[in-house]
Amino acid sequence: MANLFIIRDLCIRNRITIRELASKIGRDESAIQSLMRNGSTNTKTLEDIAKILDVSAGVFFDDTPINTITQKGGRGNAASIYGNAMVGKLADKDREIANLKKLLEEKERTIQILMNK
Repeated sequence: MANLFIIRDLCIRNRITIRELASKIGRDESAIQSLMRNGSTNTKTLEDIAKILDVSAGVFFDDTPINTITQKGGRGNAASIYGNAMVGKLADKDREIANLKKLLEEKERTIQILMNK
C-alpha cells in the first residue's frame, strides 16, 4: 500500500499547498485529501503528483523517512527544510568511521612492529 501521507510533507518541503498541488494536476483539494486518507490512487495521478513535487513516484511506496528523500532536480533535500538532525547524525557517523580507520591503522602498525621483533 502506498504511503500517500508523505504528500503533505513533500508539499511543505516544496513550499506548496495541497490546494496548489491539486490545481496543478487538475484536481480539487478534497480529492487529494481523500487519496491521502485512502492510501490509493491511479498511477497517472501518482506520477503527476510526483512530477510536481520533484520526486520519483517510488517514494510513495518506500519506507524511506521523509528527511532522507532527495529531489530529482537537485534543488536540495528535506534536511535543508526540516533542520540538520539527519545531517548531524551523518556527520557523527563520518567522524566515527574516521576514528575507526585511524584505530585500525594503529593496530596494523603495532602488528607490523611485533612481527618484526
